[in-house]
Amino acid sequence: MSSFEKPRSPPPVPHHTEQYNMKEIPVHSPSPYPAYPSDPTFRESSSYTKFMDPYNSDDDVEKIIPREQRKRSCIDKMCCGCCTCCPKWMRWCTCIIFIIIVILAIIIGVLAALFKVPTVTFSGLEQSPNITYTHNVLNMTFNLGITVNNPNFESITFEKIVADAYYPSPYSVKVGGGEVDNIHIVSNGITNITFPFSVAVNSTDQAQQGVLMDLVTKCGLDGSAKENIDFNYYVHPTVRILGIAITPTISKSMSIACPLQGDNLTSILGSGI
Repeated sequence: MSSFEKPRSPPPVPHHTEQYNMKEIPVHSPSPYPAYPSDPTFRESSSYTKFMDPYNSDDDVEKIIPREQRKRSCIDKMCCGCCTCCPKWMRWCTCIIFIIIVILAIIIGVLAALFKVPTVTFSGLEQSPNITYTHNVLNMTFNLGITVNNPNFESITFEKIVADAYYPSPYSVKVGGGEVDNIHIVSNGITNITFPFSVAVNSTDQAQQGVLMDLVTKCGLDGSAKENIDFNYYVHPTVRILGIAITPTISKSMSIACPLQGDNLTSILGSGI
């Protein structure tokens, strides 16, 4: 045999065309090339080890899976746009609070859309007025009957109701008012309220002397026909919604018969007119 041997060629690559096409060969199929035992004296370089180590660990392989392929909950998908710079738990809390606020806003909006303004009517005096004259001031105290018809399905509780009374134009002078506390208005029903009212007219006040002269005329003390006394009053009911006090203003007017009879007005006012 010749001393020069011709190098042996590697064995032919096995073909599996009888089982799979080239595109259908399983990923984990045996290597088509024969596996030769590695030289035990061969030592892998540190750079090679660092390069290959990330692919040798199953845990690390999971880390390189694209995030788009991971399953996420509906809440997680909704919260991806809320506080993206915050941790996941904070994004969840932020989104839950936001959803609660939206739900409350919808409920309040629906209630506001369905709300109907209750009808308030004046039913008259419940008793004869108490009339006194002290230090040139004419005082009249009486109880007013007020009826409230609430057509809404929710009841209303007023923390307080304040009313300011004005003598009508051309005088437009404040002459009194009243206040009640803790008034509950029933739902889909009628509520009757007794409202204490007081009127005070100072005979030494130039702005109110015209009111006294008008009372003399309307009570028929100057020979004129008797007329009712008119008052304009502004009601300020206070109701709390979610701990916030809300006080709207309602303007109303009432007309009552003159409570002064005969010459009572003259004897009370004396020479103050």
